[in-house]
Amino acid sequence: MRQEGLLMLALVGACFNPRYQDPTCGPGGACPSGLTCIEGVCRVGGGSGIDDAATDGDDTDSGLTDAAVDMMVMPDAVITMTFQDGVGGYTQTADTYLDGASPTTTRGTDTNVRWRYESTKERSGLVRFDGIFGAGAIPTTATIMSATLTVNVENNNATGIVSEPAIPWDEATVTFDTFGADPGVDAGDINTVNLGQAPTMNGSRTIDVKSSIDKWRMDPTKNYGWIFIPTAAGGAGDSSITSSEGLTMANRPKLSVTYY
Repeated sequence: MRQEGLLMLALVGACFNPRYQDPTCGPGGACPSGLTCIEGVCRVGGGSGIDDAATDGDDTDSGLTDAAVDMMVMPDAVITMTFQDGVGGYTQTADTYLDGASPTTTRGTDTNVRWRYESTKERSGLVRFDGIFGAGAIPTTATIMSATLTVNVENNNATGIVSEPAIPWDEATVTFDTFGADPGVDAGDINTVNLGQAPTMNGSRTIDVKSSIDKWRMDPTKNYGWIFIPTAAGGAGDSSITSSEGLTMANRPKLSVTYY
């Protein structure tokens, strides 16, 4: 975040401005330097420091008008970065699926990522964005305001959940047989994280992944991406999303992160 943005947030104090809301606290109540976590929001203690009809003439008033506050809290202090293969020179998306029907086959170059619940053909999808923290990307000192994973659903024949792998994987080499100590996805291969149901409707769908980005920001080496784990057969066939190898660039997985 820009230093001037932090300074201006500190000047505003414990206030709510209609245009710019004080940032929410990070994990464990973490806030930028100079701010304190108060009821889940990063604030500076004390009065609002904003002139309005209710405070004009108050001896404790700071004399700052709403317009002055709007000028101090710069809109560009809040940054949104997007990561999508082929856009803005980004090429570090990794995605594949573990194919129980062909347990020794790699799927890292397929144009889709699949999941399916079936005893002899079980499939689980993997998606990860590398290089999203550090120089030229998201600072590890940032406060994450929101993060979403956008995927293009091509087929919706099976239900599933979105979780986090607990182990590293390489799209060029991982297979159903080599993911983890035993073939397939076992309890020890995933974190106890449930980011919600895998999308069940075709088209562009978003998944809230803020909790993952918050955690990986503190330790980027733990970024193993997300896994789409099947839970039951919804019909005949797989559910699938367009992969980073998809021909239509706009349909490839996209990560959007807003922070300050």
